[in-house]
Amino acid sequence: MDNERLITPEPNKKLTVKVEDGENGVQFLVIEELSKRIPIYSIRNLEHHCQMAKAVRDEVPMVVYGGIWAVFKGVKRRSLGARFFQEAKPGRPPESKVPMVVPPEEMLQFIDWSRVHPDFRSLRWRANFVKLWTTHGAPLHIIAPVKKNLWALPDEFKTTPEDFSARYPEAKPVNCPTAAFYWREDPYWRHFATLSACYMRTETYLGVSSFNPHGEEPPYTFEELKEQVKMGRIPFEVIVRDDLFEESGAFSSHTQMRLPLVGGDPEFVVLRLGSFSPDGFTRITGFGCKLASASVKDVRKNPGENLDRRLFTMLGKIHQEYQKEKPLICCRRP
Repeated sequence: MDNERLITPEPNKKLTVKVEDGENGVQFLVIEELSKRIPIYSIRNLEHHCQMAKAVRDEVPMVVYGGIWAVFKGVKRRSLGARFFQEAKPGRPPESKVPMVVPPEEMLQFIDWSRVHPDFRSLRWRANFVKLWTTHGAPLHIIAPVKKNLWALPDEFKTTPEDFSARYPEAKPVNCPTAAFYWREDPYWRHFATLSACYMRTETYLGVSSFNPHGEEPPYTFEELKEQVKMGRIPFEVIVRDDLFEESGAFSSHTQMRLPLVGGDPEFVVLRLGSFSPDGFTRITGFGCKLASASVKDVRKNPGENLDRRLFTMLGKIHQEYQKEKPLICCRRP
């Protein structure tokens, strides 16, 4: 990472930051000592989506809000660009691979369904698989076995069986490579993803990682993000806010579940407890869940707090607002 992105202020002295208004609702985070102006876009403003999509195309690092602040970056096929995430998240273990932001219907091309439990292979049909997100709309990571012939997919997105055992030593081992896929069925996110695909000149994967040194708490609010910037942590060139999500108070990273595998129990395996509860997932989708081990990490700001109601209330507001919008591009229904 170059010196422009990571600055160490003088001892006991922080960088000076402030927010300035620009045109078309775009604001700027101004860092006076660096004469730097970082654009601040909103996922809830469709007019901002073109610039956000171009940032993905050009592999510009972004920090994006979704219950926590996380770094996002486009990574072109067969590239080593995903190593950015090891730099943006200091101390990230090598076995902790980078999740991808992928619409559910596109995830199907990556998954090796021969490794999935027979009772769950009906999910290979698009109409069934997308319901894992569309029935509730909450943020969710699904971990799935991936095909061996994905030669274009950077290794930083693939978790080997050895990686899995090192990362989850108390969980039952797996005997195939897996990847983590993130999605949230939100009309604004779908609009952004559809527009991004139109800008791509080559196959590009959008990786995501929480914006915090490994083992530490991430920033949950915009004010907390600014404190990180003041300390010189600036591994991004674009900021994407989500006022509705921040106002919801659903402060958490996201639940991670693995598809059931051949030889295992016919239940989703919960590897991380996050914003959407396993009980809520089972109640709405009908699929059972079990914890991978007794030591599954709870990544909610207040561990044990059920955030389902906050998420659903927020999503209701999102859909009401989107009905008033004039999309820039026609988005295929999931």
